[in-house]
Amino acid sequence: IAPNPEDAFELEDAFVQKVTQIVAEHFADEDFGLPQLCQKTGLSRSQLFRKMKALMDTSPSDFIRSYRLNKAKILLETTRLNVSEVAWQTGYKNRGHFSTAFQEEFGFPPSATSK
Repeated sequence: IAPNPEDAFELEDAFVQKVTQIVAEHFADEDFGLPQLCQKTGLSRSQLFRKMKALMDTSPSDFIRSYRLNKAKILLETTRLNVSEVAWQTGYKNRGHFSTAFQEEFGFPPSATSK
């Protein structure tokens, strides 16, 4: 029996949802990164990289960074937290590193976003 292509899409969708959920639960932890994501998904670094690149067109590390920065942007836009507080809440313990990553991601500094 030929596999149903819809089943493959459902499995891929479930994987994307699982990865997103794991990152959503741990993005504020500065120690959460590729090794922890591998552990939680049960995949090796190379398996996780290949699967995420194929399904999401991004690397695991880039996905985690983008997730954190998008959360930071939302916090800056919707709360009265300052840049340092937002950096800390999104897993960045170094404000300078956060500001550089934010600028690279969005093309403007985090200070331009805050209320």
